[in-house]
Amino acid sequence: MRTLLHPKWIFILNTAPIIFIMMLFAYQFRLIESFLGPDSLQQWKLTAGLVIGLIGFSGLAALYHIYGKKLLTPLYAVVCLVAYSIFLYYFGDNTRSLLPRSVPTWKILDNSLVVLSSALMPTLAHAMLILIIWLTPEKKEQSAFMNFFLSLMVPVVWYLFAQIILPFWNPDASTTGNHIATVLVLCGVVVFLFFLSRCLYIVISRWPSYDEETKISHRILFAIFLPIVGLLLNGSLKIFGDLSSPWFFGLAVVNGLLLCISSQKRNWRLFLFIGRCITLPFTLYFLLLFIPYLPLSIMAVVLLGAGLLMLAPLILFPMHLSKLKNDLKFLSNSIAKKYLYTIAIVGFFAIPSIMTINYHEDRQNLMEALNYIHHSDYTQTHKINKARLKKSLNALNTNRSSYRNNFGTVNKAPYIGSYYNWLVLDNLSLSNLKIEKMEYVFLGLTREKYNFRSQPFIPRKDNIELSSYEVSSQYDTEQNAYKTWVDLQLTNKANRNNAEYTTTLELPAGAWISDYYLYVGDRKDFGLLTEKRAATWIYASIRNINKDPGILYYLGGNQIRFKVFPFSNNEVRKTGFEIIHREPFTLDIDGQSRQLGDPQHQEIGFENENVLYLTATEKANLDKTHRNPYFHFIVDASKDVDLQKQFDKINFTTSQSDAFQNSKVTFASSDHIATSTLELARDNLQTIEANNESRDGLLLERAIKKILYESYKDNTNTYPIIVVVSDKSYEALSNVDTRDWAFALPEGVKYYILSKESILLKHSSSAGDSINHTNPLFLFEKKPVLEFPMPDGSIRYLADNNEGSLILKNEKFQLNDSDISEKNWVSGLLLQAKQYSHTLHPELINTEWTNIVRQSFRSRVMTPLTSYIVLETEEQKQRLLAKQKQMLAGHKALDADNQIQNMSEPPLWLITLLLFLFLCIKELKQRILFLRIK
Repeated sequence: MRTLLHPKWIFILNTAPIIFIMMLFAYQFRLIESFLGPDSLQQWKLTAGLVIGLIGFSGLAALYHIYGKKLLTPLYAVVCLVAYSIFLYYFGDNTRSLLPRSVPTWKILDNSLVVLSSALMPTLAHAMLILIIWLTPEKKEQSAFMNFFLSLMVPVVWYLFAQIILPFWNPDASTTGNHIATVLVLCGVVVFLFFLSRCLYIVISRWPSYDEETKISHRILFAIFLPIVGLLLNGSLKIFGDLSSPWFFGLAVVNGLLLCISSQKRNWRLFLFIGRCITLPFTLYFLLLFIPYLPLSIMAVVLLGAGLLMLAPLILFPMHLSKLKNDLKFLSNSIAKKYLYTIAIVGFFAIPSIMTINYHEDRQNLMEALNYIHHSDYTQTHKINKARLKKSLNALNTNRSSYRNNFGTVNKAPYIGSYYNWLVLDNLSLSNLKIEKMEYVFLGLTREKYNFRSQPFIPRKDNIELSSYEVSSQYDTEQNAYKTWVDLQLTNKANRNNAEYTTTLELPAGAWISDYYLYVGDRKDFGLLTEKRAATWIYASIRNINKDPGILYYLGGNQIRFKVFPFSNNEVRKTGFEIIHREPFTLDIDGQSRQLGDPQHQEIGFENENVLYLTATEKANLDKTHRNPYFHFIVDASKDVDLQKQFDKINFTTSQSDAFQNSKVTFASSDHIATSTLELARDNLQTIEANNESRDGLLLERAIKKILYESYKDNTNTYPIIVVVSDKSYEALSNVDTRDWAFALPEGVKYYILSKESILLKHSSSAGDSINHTNPLFLFEKKPVLEFPMPDGSIRYLADNNEGSLILKNEKFQLNDSDISEKNWVSGLLLQAKQYSHTLHPELINTEWTNIVRQSFRSRVMTPLTSYIVLETEEQKQRLLAKQKQMLAGHKALDADNQIQNMSEPPLWLITLLLFLFLCIKELKQRILFLRIK
């Protein structure tokens, strides 16, 4: 044990853990930087400086002793104990500033103070052991029982102090009194731990002299009994997090048996050595888990000896190391040490490696599920491991419902849960909508609450009047396009403060927003073009604190949402945006219309090897035609649905049979099987019914979009009329946003729902129109479309709408940075063409979306992936950019934390540690009040 006096242990037990914890906290800081205000940022810098100072002190002390060839002295131990205890006190006192309420609970790496204590406790324990070694000479007989008795006297003294002395203590300042009491109790904790550690030191020193029967009994107690009892106790209270997994209990039993069994046979000893190496991380995990709470054992020991459960890992870990040391010594007689060390290293990383591989598979499976729902190739099918997905979704739900006690997050395993979040989820989140949708689609949950709206619920718009609407257009001859500024003046007529202006405007193809401004007071601030999810996140965040955000972003298709907040009573605010467009058009905002550009000016289109743009004038010269419609029925084939009953609802009369001769049917669940005729579909009913167990929830969005994709690819003189056959509610079925597909179906993208009551309902962005299903031939009313002959000889059908049209010559094409320039109309056209390409091939988004976002920044043209936003302060901008960086580094389908949550109370670890201090303060206040009254 005297080897611990060598100064090299400072680097092992002090410098290395603190450097690791600095790296961990640097990572924590990057996670939450976007949530921190100026005061919190300053506190982080100060804390980092103090940690660096502590590292410098310990490093200089180590070099001084090494250079002087001296052993570590009690003076170093005392200074170390005082310095690090003060730092822990400081950190605990400033936890609320370092981790403010604005930080979501699941963003915090378990309990930050506990994590820090885990790194600093080895230093404190080492300093304590240095004192114990110097104050416990080997030649002098020491009593382990006496030291244990002295440790128990500490809480007894506290009790007597609270009952006898405290009633007569009347400090002038309550804050000063609290600090004095805190220091006294801290000293008591140090004394308690000193004598308790000294007791364990004496027991360990005498270990070789114990008989084998005594050693076995101690191993069974500390290696099997106490760990199992501790896990069972924590399972009901979850004091230290969720450790209820059967793996914890299984490893506890296996680890205990490996430490209790002995053998002098080479093969058996090698087997035990391998097993002990494999389970060493398990022992180390619980040492790291419990060591920060070691001071709390002073109270737990008093409570029926429960503190022994917390002390068990402190004894189990050196016991485990001792066993491995003996195994190495025994096996080195017959096996080369290099092989033994290799076995030890491989064995030690076995469990962490298996966990990492397993978590990586969870990540791949989750991403596959997300891609399948949001960004899948319509020509491919996907196999999702439902058990893995369920585990990942449970973790996501746990994150969103996390709550903390004074020890940490109670519904996930400490450290392991954070590692899972980092590796599997990129420390990002999924909205409740996406989580519930995956649960429904892949796990077959059929709760009616899954009414998946394609857009978030839009609250009632406040009464804010568009009091002034002016436009000014300039024609750029270099790029043959207009740049038009739209200047708005908004007046709050809501007769209340904190009102919000919200509107929706629609741009034609070939027109894009290229700049934005908002007056903040008398200052005209121009907008930042940022990643859309980060922008909407920061808007929701600062809206809650009544700052001055304004935002523009795409809803779908060419529809744009525009918001400004806040408005005080009768306040007038000025805002505006720039539109770049090639053709003149009329823009409607809140029922007021203005002409953008010269209506007499006729502009030519654009063409390169990948895209083609036709102006409204050029389209007017195209031939008109009518395509033949056909019904494409989507039959709900989700779990527990009666397919025969659904199919029987398609009971159109014989007189109308000619209208359905080309009909198609898709049986839709999480996947779908399309058939060409009603007859073949009827023949497949039995087969589909037989595979009921493999059917999950209804992924209607994929079924509809695949039909639209196939119609676009076929490009024939027919087009589908989509009818969904299901007993689910209209709200549950009218969730598919098809606005981005307008270019693929020039007759208009819509679908109908054949409801449970056999009523045909038209899907629209607002409400459905009830129509008698017995006369559906009105759906066959043909709308005129335009024929455009493509260069390859094929025909592309375009909408007859007096607007320009963008046509893809190649569905997949590369867009290089050299093709993009600032506020350039052709750059906007290429970015919109890329959006068309991603609509047809969403599987490309995962690899291309960051480039498209970057190219949008380069061009200053807003796209469906970006957003213009005006922020009031530099701090808000820094938060936005930090969140944007995080979003761009993650998966496209993952979300910003779009729920503005309040943290649970910061862990009052120090106050929990000083349980008796609560009683003292309470007694003190009562005494002061009594004296004042008296």
